[in-house]
Amino acid sequence: MDPMELAQDSSSEDSTERNIPRGLRDGFRAYATVHEEDYRRIFQSGAVVFDTNALLNLYRYTPAVCSDFLNVMSAISGRIWIPNQVAAEFWRNRDSALADFSKATNQATQALRKGLETQGQALETWANRISLSNVEKEGLLNKIREVTESTVSRISSYRGAWLEEAQDTSKDRVLLALEVLLADRVGSPFTVKEKRQAASEAVKRIEDKVPPGYEDKNKPPEKRVGDYFVWLQILSECRKRSWQDVLFVTGDTKPDWWRHDDRGNARGPRVELCEELHHDSGATLYMLQPEQFLQHAAEAAGINISTLALAEVEKVDKDAKLNRIKISYGRDRQEVLRAVGKYDQYLATQGFRPLLMGPDCPFDLVVEKGLSFYYVKYLPSPYVAHDGLGEMKIAYNEWASQFDSTGGYSVKFVALLSSAPSVSMSSMDVRDESYFVWNSFGHYMGTSGVKSIGLAEAEM
Repeated sequence: MDPMELAQDSSSEDSTERNIPRGLRDGFRAYATVHEEDYRRIFQSGAVVFDTNALLNLYRYTPAVCSDFLNVMSAISGRIWIPNQVAAEFWRNRDSALADFSKATNQATQALRKGLETQGQALETWANRISLSNVEKEGLLNKIREVTESTVSRISSYRGAWLEEAQDTSKDRVLLALEVLLADRVGSPFTVKEKRQAASEAVKRIEDKVPPGYEDKNKPPEKRVGDYFVWLQILSECRKRSWQDVLFVTGDTKPDWWRHDDRGNARGPRVELCEELHHDSGATLYMLQPEQFLQHAAEAAGINISTLALAEVEKVDKDAKLNRIKISYGRDRQEVLRAVGKYDQYLATQGFRPLLMGPDCPFDLVVEKGLSFYYVKYLPSPYVAHDGLGEMKIAYNEWASQFDSTGGYSVKFVALLSSAPSVSMSSMDVRDESYFVWNSFGHYMGTSGVKSIGLAEAEM
């Protein structure tokens, strides 16, 4: 049996309890189906705990959707509580969340100007084909430039106005709303002694892969222990208040918080977490992602939320995860360009055609062959060595869910590894057909079947 499965199955077994008669459901509460009446009960009498990412994402929604989310939070404000660790992380990362708006603006303006260049080239080709005069050609080009620059100017003005307000803590609408919602609803910080003990315990749990937090083992020390600090403060508050139901709202879908199905979809909280909370305080743990919370809480409160708003919350959450994989382990840009460029040249000899990528695409190369699109991501050695493939699997599934295999086209993914890692490639299966290759001593190798479509020179 896999060590993690063994840990999951025995997480709640204390040595003093092993001889107590047990039923089929004892120790496996995490697998119970959650019904709408369960959520209604939680919103009426339970505790709703928000993770840092759920609060920071408020800065990433459109104003209308942000208002919807805050209205729903307000409707259940009597049930809300956040750990002190979440409050600390919120303030620590607030500037980064605000910077995302500037980043999105820059990406939009760059894409518009790049589009202007493409349109100009197309117009140039057309004008030469029909022998259009230079005066007429320049007139058309100027019209395209005027529209583009006017749009870029308006986008930039929106950024300036939004940032001026958001960066001022006395004017930031999101911050002011949260300040009201969370008044007297933030937990106490650790004492110096408690923090030292919690950090020591977090390290032990990470080493033993006890959830939550072990997926952050490669982060700096102060960030590595953050998830466990959040969890420990939830446990402590639950004992104090004798909560019976605790709903944790988080956009973090890593496997040290969630159970996943074979396709990497989050199905519910980890068994160990459910049993630890129940053993510690008798409470039942529930978990929802932000878009799921918005849907269930709005329904319970009788608030109408549009499907478009729900879709936006889900997209923002997915984009945040995909943005994390863009910068994981500080990939050296020159290293990426060398590896991807070399692979691109090889694929060209095999009949693959490169495609333009949008500014939000988290992959390094997109190619087309036949009726399939292949999305390539380069993973450096540190990423592979520290269980990065598991995170990549989840990210691939998040990205894949945005595509429909319509018109006879299919979408496949390629993990381009910097060296041959000692991992089981079968564990990286995504959907039914995905191909994974790596660069080892200049040769591109891959899993069985890769050679037949030209993604690799040799099969393993």
